[in-house]
Amino acid sequence: MGLSITKDHKNFQIDPTSAVCLAIPYDYQGSQPNFFDSPPGKAVPFQDDDFIGEVKNDKGCNVMIINQNIHSTGTHTECAGHILEKDIYIHDVLTLEFIRTELVSVTPQKWSETNESYHCNVQNDDWVITKKELSDKLSHSTDGLVLRTLPNDAEKLTRKYNATNTAFFTTEAIAYLENLKIKHLVEKEEFINIYIQPYSMGELFMNFDIAIGAPGVSHIERMYCGLPSILMPQNQIQEPLALAWKEHGGALLNTKSSDKVVNFLKFLSKNKTELKIIRDRGLKLIDGNGARRISKIIMKNIK
Repeated sequence: MGLSITKDHKNFQIDPTSAVCLAIPYDYQGSQPNFFDSPPGKAVPFQDDDFIGEVKNDKGCNVMIINQNIHSTGTHTECAGHILEKDIYIHDVLTLEFIRTELVSVTPQKWSETNESYHCNVQNDDWVITKKELSDKLSHSTDGLVLRTLPNDAEKLTRKYNATNTAFFTTEAIAYLENLKIKHLVEKEEFINIYIQPYSMGELFMNFDIAIGAPGVSHIERMYCGLPSILMPQNQIQEPLALAWKEHGGALLNTKSSDKVVNFLKFLSKNKTELKIIRDRGLKLIDGNGARRISKIIMKNIK
């Protein structure tokens, strides 16, 4: 199912199946993101006399009491409500509409490496996001902006943040975003999950965005199921086949270089529309009616 949205006289096509969740999983029994050594969040069963809110031996029900510092053991979201004396609620200020948003990757740098400013004292080894870094990546206005800091790895999900490893904006960087009239700003985590030789091909087809493999029957099956492939030919016989599939739009990439594969995966993580294009091309190339067409040709020649 696709969505078509018109905003500011422009039409946008949205593929809901390509959506990426920004939520950080919260494990009450394991590692959590943490800011400034705050006590970790905990979930314990509610108890009242003989009742214990926990399922054991297929009996009872789970009734948990949550003890959690949302700001310091979660996303540490900075917003107006964090600094205002009066409560403010997001549903009172956020309009019910799709927000046209762009994703930009930035690399924080040491304070000692920039000439920009901040409203209070900063240590030389503090990490900052500068106006220069932003202006190199974004020069036009957009309703929403998602900033992803690099390097971007799974360690962010459980990182212990403190005053020395937490990047923040310089005064010039915030002023630059304000001048661009950015309405909504989010700092984003995004990851690439890799599965090697999955045992269930059905699970692969249903749950994953890209497959990496050699050209052959499995590649054709993947195309028929709408799973785009990066082709890595393993011998001279497969090379012309992989090249032909790439030229006809039946593959994302034809290469023997693992570095090219990594770089292309990074590109695709930020350009989901490219995946949809190649998926649709593959479905047109392998539509499941080949046997019927061949049989018609045979029957015509027999007559």
